[in-house]
Formats: sequence, C-alpha cells, structure tokens
Amino acid sequence: MKLIRNLDYHLKSIWQPRSVQLVVLGMIIIYALVVGVSCTTIRSKSFNSNFRVEDTEASRTTLRKCMAYIASEFAFQPYPEFTNRLVAYSSPDGLLSAWAENADGGLSNTDIAHYESLAFKLKQPHISDNVSLFLRTKLPSETLDLLSNYRGGTNLKLNKALRMNLSRIIYLEPSIYDPKRFSGVKLSAETVRQLELRPQGRELFRLNRMLLDDAYPEQIRRMKKNSLLINFMQVGKTKSKRHVEIQERLTQTVESGFGDDLWEISSHDYLLP
Repeated sequence: MKLIRNLDYHLKSIWQPRSVQLVVLGMIIIYALVVGVSCTTIRSKSFNSNFRVEDTEASRTTLRKCMAYIASEFAFQPYPEFTNRLVAYSSPDGLLSAWAENADGGLSNTDIAHYESLAFKLKQPHISDNVSLFLRTKLPSETLDLLSNYRGGTNLKLNKALRMNLSRIIYLEPSIYDPKRFSGVKLSAETVRQLELRPQGRELFRLNRMLLDDAYPEQIRRMKKNSLLINFMQVGKTKSKRHVEIQERLTQTVESGFGDDLWEISSHDYLLP
C-alpha cells in the first residue's frame, strides 16, 4: 500500500488528467507483476509514449492493426487480463495497450489559449458581455481578488484559479445556457443541436464546455472529441535501447496508419520512489 501511495503521489506531481494518472498507476503495478520486477527495483522512472486519435470505428480498426503489427515484430504477447483495454500486449520490454477516453468538458492546462485576454474579460466585463458578468458571480472571492490585482502578463496562481473555477462551473452548474445571457454569442451548429437534446450528466458537462468555447473563441481552445489513447510503457532506471527501438517503430507505424488524423504524440517520464 505504501508503494501505491508513493506512486500516486508522483503521478500527481506533474499534470495529467486524473483518469490517465490512475490508468498509468495500475499499469505500472501490473507491469511489475507481469515481468517479475521486485518492488525494490521499481524506484526510478516509468517511460511512457502516448498517441491520441479521435474515437471512431475506423480508428479502432486501424489501432488494432497497428498494435498487432508491433506485437508481432517485437514478440509481445496478448494480455487479456487488461479487461478494461481495447487492446493489450505485454513482454519483458514493457506494456503496449490502448483505451478509450471520453471528453468530459473540463479545462486542462493547455485549453486556455490566451489567459491574459480571458482574465481582463472577467476582471471588468463589458456591460453587454452577459456571459462574463454571469461567470463573475460564480467565482470565489479569492479568484476575484486575484483578478482585481491583475495588471497583465504571467500570473500562474491566477491561471490555475481560472482553469479550476471554470471547470467547476462546467461540472457543478446546471446548464449555463440562458437565451438572454448568450444573445450576443454566435453558437456553433453542434452547440445548438446539443441544446435541443437537453442533455444530462456527462453530456451536460460537454454542453457547458461547448457554450464557453463559443463565448470565448479566441481565449479557449475547442474541446476535443472522444479519443483513443495508445500507450507504450517501460519501467526501469533508464530508457533501454530496446524501448527506443520499439518507440520509434511504433511512432512510424501509427503515423503511417492514421496520417493527419493523429491528434497527439507525447512522451512522459514519471518519477518513481
């Protein structure tokens, strides 16, 4: 249990969505069991390579083909114990798996494109900016104080407060839509369609985010759609040559398979105890 708590602490020490933190944490522990690594060995890093695409039936088919090719070339074996994965393979070289992630509407640390512009809109909203006027009523006093003292430039504390509080509004408020409030906002066709459906639960979160995206098109990046994440992970003191070889071949295979449909390629090294 101490190992699990320590791993969870280190995963939270860098930004990742909570769902990804938990997934990678579980994978690290299972990897140790699969390849016979003792707890005393797992104390350096978990090396992760991630590839993200939109979740469609065509993408799922391509994903399975890409991963089957890599598994065959590098002698990975199916790992059916990962019942919550679309595909999973294991070998002494690491774990190769993929899973679906639903876009839930929250703001990540890359979703706000122009913090300064957004901060000034919320600091002193124009009398006709009904959305900003509404949002100010939902911000806690601490955030309002940060806005009051803001003069421009980088302010990490304010950036974090805006991101967290806007996400809280997305998740905890009922629909933020009101015809008068959004009368001056050009709504996208998809937002209008979702409003007509009167969604609840996760889909309501997504609708609230879409409304904010429409209200602040220059300040907030558009919410991405549901996605598929391909992950290749190795635990060790250093990234092995074999890992680099597999990573490079996996990158080539995924890029070739998905082309311009590939949203994201990223690598993360998680510190372990």
